Amino acid sequence: MELTEENVNKVIDFQHPYAVANGGSIQFVELESGTNIVKVRLTRTGDMTCERMLELIKEYMMDEIPDCHGVVQVL
Repeated sequence: MELTEENVNKVIDFQHPYAVANGGSIQFVELESGTNIVKVRLTRTGDMTCERMLELIKEYMMDEIPDCHGVVQVL
């Protein structure tokens, strides 16, 4: 899959139900041009930590979109 905002949002949309099931949410913030870093905003109120949720999102994002060089959380 190509690294575009649309495809990033598709991956996030796929992951969002899992975040919600764990009492959290994922919001796309920005695709940083030049670095291919995806910025997301996470909230968590359930069992899964934001760090673990971010790790799972990053793994899935980088599997689906090989040109993605990372996923970071912003506040």
